[in-house]
Amino acid sequence: MSIDTIGRLRGFISSEQIAKYLQTHYDKNAFCKIERKIYGKIDEEFSDTVYAINPGSQDNDNWYVDSGFIEFKDEDETRQLFYSYSNVNFYENLEYYQDLNLEEMVSTETTSIILDCFGNSVEILKNMIEYFNGGWLDKNDCDDELFEYIPPLEDVILGGIYKYKEETLFVGTHFILIDTDDGYKCVDIEIEENSNKAANIMISYLLRNNILNTDDFWSVDSAEDILISNDGYLGVIPIPLVRELKKDRSNKLN
Repeated sequence: MSIDTIGRLRGFISSEQIAKYLQTHYDKNAFCKIERKIYGKIDEEFSDTVYAINPGSQDNDNWYVDSGFIEFKDEDETRQLFYSYSNVNFYENLEYYQDLNLEEMVSTETTSIILDCFGNSVEILKNMIEYFNGGWLDKNDCDDELFEYIPPLEDVILGGIYKYKEETLFVGTHFILIDTDDGYKCVDIEIEENSNKAANIMISYLLRNNILNTDDFWSVDSAEDILISNDGYLGVIPIPLVRELKKDRSNKLN
């Protein structure tokens, strides 16, 4: 039996939205192979069943499941993310999850995303859950640890490129959010052109030439501190670059 890393996104998130996220953050060539299977009429099939039609349902007469794979590359690894969304909630194993204080995960509408448990699977799904509406993450479905709730990022984005309001007070003209574990960690960069492309080129240059130093890295306790410091959001750098910046920060500060 394979070991999986499982995410449950709060609400209905379409496969197209997830593919677009992966194209932006990991692989511009990410693509979907998703099919819809209809299992029957809702009134006829579930007359004696406790259920609810999910708010994101596109067909309230029939029970259907959209499922399949979204393929993308994470650095040099080809990954296949399994996607599944049911328009009907059957409150499966509700009593079991109630005892584990996970009732909300079962009683609310969710979209399932699953990766084989290896490499960067936990990071990838956690980032996706934070990016969308929050949700739940099971890092390894074969161990004893339960799903944990992952809140959404509050109006900030991992890898996001932000322009400073008052450039003269800081090391650079822009900063990038590179870590959301135990606070919000950022790095300052200086770019003349106010564009996503310029930021990507500059970060690659700084890393390649080992130019960043300890003064370029900083952290705050809340997303609000980031929001009040910035004067515009340019876009994002790819997650592999975020990983390199986190590693460089760790090497410089430890």
